[in-house]
Amino acid sequence: MNSVSNKLRFGVSYCPYAKSGDVDMSVWDRDFKTMKELHFNAVRCFVAWDRIEIEEGQFDFSKVDRIFELAEKYEMDVLLNVGGVFATFGGIYPPRWLIRDYHCQEVVKDPQHPETSFGPHKLLCTDDDLYQSKAEAFTVRMVKRYANQKSLFGWNVWNEAYLQPQCYCPRTLAKFRNWLKAKYNDNLDALNTIWGTEFPVCYRKWEEIEPGLGTGFLASGFVARLDWLHFNQDRVASWVDRVNDLVHEHDRLKRPTSSNIVTTAVYGDVSWHGIPDLWSQARHLDITGFSFYSDIEREGRVSALNSGLSSVRGSSNDPAKGFWVLETEAGQVYNPTACPPEVADGLRRESTHWLSVLHGAKAILLWKFGGRATDTQTDTFNLTAWDGSITERAKLNAKVAETFLSNEKLFLNRTYQSKVAVLHSSDNALYTHVANLFREWQLARYGASRVFRDLHIPTDCVSDVQVREEGILSKYKVLVVPCALSLDKLLADAIADFIRKGGVVIADQRFGIFNENAVNQLQAPGQGLRKLFGAYINDFLLGAESTDVSLSDGGSLTVNGNYRSILHVQDKNCQILGAWPDKSTAIISRQVEKGQVLWFGYQPFRDYELKPSVDFSTFLGKALQKHGITSDYEITGLSPKDEVEIGALSDDNGTKTHFLINLSPRDLVFMLRVKSAQGALRDILSENSYDFSAGACEILLPAWQTRILA
Repeated sequence: MNSVSNKLRFGVSYCPYAKSGDVDMSVWDRDFKTMKELHFNAVRCFVAWDRIEIEEGQFDFSKVDRIFELAEKYEMDVLLNVGGVFATFGGIYPPRWLIRDYHCQEVVKDPQHPETSFGPHKLLCTDDDLYQSKAEAFTVRMVKRYANQKSLFGWNVWNEAYLQPQCYCPRTLAKFRNWLKAKYNDNLDALNTIWGTEFPVCYRKWEEIEPGLGTGFLASGFVARLDWLHFNQDRVASWVDRVNDLVHEHDRLKRPTSSNIVTTAVYGDVSWHGIPDLWSQARHLDITGFSFYSDIEREGRVSALNSGLSSVRGSSNDPAKGFWVLETEAGQVYNPTACPPEVADGLRRESTHWLSVLHGAKAILLWKFGGRATDTQTDTFNLTAWDGSITERAKLNAKVAETFLSNEKLFLNRTYQSKVAVLHSSDNALYTHVANLFREWQLARYGASRVFRDLHIPTDCVSDVQVREEGILSKYKVLVVPCALSLDKLLADAIADFIRKGGVVIADQRFGIFNENAVNQLQAPGQGLRKLFGAYINDFLLGAESTDVSLSDGGSLTVNGNYRSILHVQDKNCQILGAWPDKSTAIISRQVEKGQVLWFGYQPFRDYELKPSVDFSTFLGKALQKHGITSDYEITGLSPKDEVEIGALSDDNGTKTHFLINLSPRDLVFMLRVKSAQGALRDILSENSYDFSAGACEILLPAWQTRILA
């Protein structure tokens, strides 16, 4: 399987940056020598418009030119950030002359209290046509200038695109109204009907429409708010798309495009960055890139890493589903309490690198070498000491770099392969955010990843668009649907078609209760799926905090949390697999033509993330086994509390590179049998050998350490 990546790369971000003062150019040569000593082969740097064109028409290319000179001298590859940074086209800060000479539109943060900006930093709205055209012209100039550089291996078309704050200026509102016209086919009556659920809106012309600032009592309806948030996600994706198009148009050598999509878009954290969307931003990139910050000290940390990496891989247009880690922490982080030293300075950093490689990383670039001398982030995140000398954390990363790059045949053309897809629904991310149920969606998504990790069965994440419009489910045997409260008809039809053709769908209680316009379907799942499932729910019931479900085979499952539903069986072909204490139905299975449905009247995936259950993972494992979904590994001695990732990269001939990664501070000892192993496998990190031809081997996996068996 061909890949966008023609080689593995490990390196750092370096000068010039897009904010704060760079270290003096006199030390750049010294720093490149240090990079080579650390076994690095790639650097990432920025084209910052406000620094290169301080006055209109007067350009200073000296810093970027110097980077390419040093890259050629030291045989380093360069990734160039040529588009935007955060919410600004061209860099973090727009050139001052755009404001002074052209009076470009500034961002209006609060439509109820539009303020006059004050201070040296002005945030411009990307919907200003003149600002956009000037930024595009600058970007084209940069692409043409550096497209012929031999050391250039790719383009980073936008650095962490997100929208915070949102803009309510006249230009953006006009764009929003045009977006609504397109969505509602220029039918204002249709919009009035769909928006008018909380109260009748009764617009007479499109120019009257203003976006909702919230939902609920004395606020806007659901759809008004959802439309505004969807529009803003589309806005951000359009920035990435536009620079991507410009690069493809003007780079005759067609180096791949990527973007370090912000961490919160990957993990699904709504507390930052205005709910950016991974899938829409990655839709036209040659290979997905992202900022992989692993300093997550919250409930579900390891599950978040696993689910996030699966989503990044799933979003990538690389034929081999590879991706690039374009930022990951290299040094100290801000909060030593929430982010302990082992995040960047200890073995945990090494284990996270190998986790990304297992999931498909073909490039890893650290944030950052050093290289900034003023203002913020000058004494944090740095790999080397302030004076450029090598630190212990630099040595740790150098060890990973040397192993990674010297074992290219084990990593480059091998892929993470799965027959199980988990729906990562952007639509439901927004829907649950608006409904104040986002944490349930997030935990359910994490829990689905966690239970399959405990079963050691690989999973991919897929998006609404991939299922609805691209037919991606044809590649899988099983679709897991965690917390899909809202379903549109096209998505429901695609799921139904998958089942009829032989697929297995595993869904929890929160499935198809509302349509895309927040209308309760009364008997769920709606959108035509009720008949297919052979059962329905019509209520959420309160119960005990902990309830036992009696299984038809004599066992039981403990349900945590007090929301449950009765599955009202309508079809005699439904097999009742579990019952509530009052004998009402809790779990059903139904054969549908060639496929099958497994449906729970509660939230097993959310519950599993909160309280992992061997009983549930065993139950699910048996159900999957009936459909030929089993693990390549037989393991004894591990429990769901052990944060260990076991999986493999495979080539087209089925040859595998196996990863055993301990993501916890505890030493682990367990017995492992690798079913596909034909004989002895060697750990490339320790040189230990394990002979699986006679059966299981004992594995000692110290805290934060990894074994890579090949």
